[in-house]
Amino acid sequence: MFKKAFFIFLVVLLFLIPLFSICFAQTDGNSTFGNLIKVTVQCPPNVKVGTPLDVSVTIYNGASIDLTITKLLVALTGNVGNSSAGIGFFGPFIRDVSWTIPSMNSSLQTIRIIDKVPASLAGKVSTAVVTVTSPDYKKEYGTEYCIVDVIK
Repeated sequence: MFKKAFFIFLVVLLFLIPLFSICFAQTDGNSTFGNLIKVTVQCPPNVKVGTPLDVSVTIYNGASIDLTITKLLVALTGNVGNSSAGIGFFGPFIRDVSWTIPSMNSSLQTIRIIDKVPASLAGKVSTAVVTVTSPDYKKEYGTEYCIVDVIK
């Protein structure tokens, strides 16, 4: 179990987060909200193959103005081939939301990562990734992930 979790953690750190940052959320450094946004993602302890995976996403808005989020990018990844080369990447999927977070407050929403967890991930530890982005995908407000056990 620890070996699987460690492998997934390395995959996320070395591959997914930079991929999301480079491909989908180019930040010009002049974001209105800068580093005042904090995103946290919480997975359920496990998810059954063939069922939806929903995660809890909390956004804290430390800016002096309200923040409205309309786009999220989400993905699920895991080891599908029982080898280091067998990485399955499901997504990124666009999630249209209407989410306003008042200044100096946080807000929690449940976000669907995938409609049906693939059978190829059964018995594995998988990683759900959420990126909060501007409507044109040019600014990233935060990327976070969580780990979930996939059961049959």
